[in-house]
Amino acid sequence: MITKSNFFKLLIIILCAIVIYQQFFKGSDQPGETIKVDGKKYELLKHDIDTVVVEKVKTQYVKGEDIYHETIVEKEKEVKVPVYVSVDTNELLKKYYAKVLSRDKLILDDSLGVIEITDTISQNRIVGRQWDAKIKQTTITDTKIVKELPKNQVYVGVGSVIGNSNALVGPNLLLKSKKDNIYGVNVYVDNNLNKYIGVNVAWKIKLKK
Repeated sequence: MITKSNFFKLLIIILCAIVIYQQFFKGSDQPGETIKVDGKKYELLKHDIDTVVVEKVKTQYVKGEDIYHETIVEKEKEVKVPVYVSVDTNELLKKYYAKVLSRDKLILDDSLGVIEITDTISQNRIVGRQWDAKIKQTTITDTKIVKELPKNQVYVGVGSVIGNSNALVGPNLLLKSKKDNIYGVNVYVDNNLNKYIGVNVAWKIKLKK
């Protein structure tokens, strides 16, 4: 014969067995990859890395007098011009006063860009210099979407059961697990100070959106 006391004991054993099965044997929703943010662990939901390359163009002109120059004389040599050599003074002056463009290009490593230099030379000196720089600026955006890891939560409250001729009131203790399941233990006292123990279990139902 099953007495009232044995019935409650059997009920508690069954509920405990269900809890153990749900917690340790049934497949659980374990978090995926975790990362640390400010020393705290989070579950990584999404990780995107975007790379944007923008070419920056800059042109600068420098006057000849602003360019440092120095004349180095190693040794003076006397040059003798043969009498029979004809010198075209006009042609020499024309070349002396002519403006000659000299261009050079510097290609940076790792495809970072190109720097072009154009010198204007006249009267044996640089009268102007122009810089044309085309540099590739790379911007990398690292975006991580995270959420807090699931954790156990404990709640304490008061429960009440009201019948036709009696009322039960008492404290209850609830545990919300990492899987969002809820387990509770209730202690009730009626009008005659009789004590009752209640156990409840609730599982989260996933509804389709």
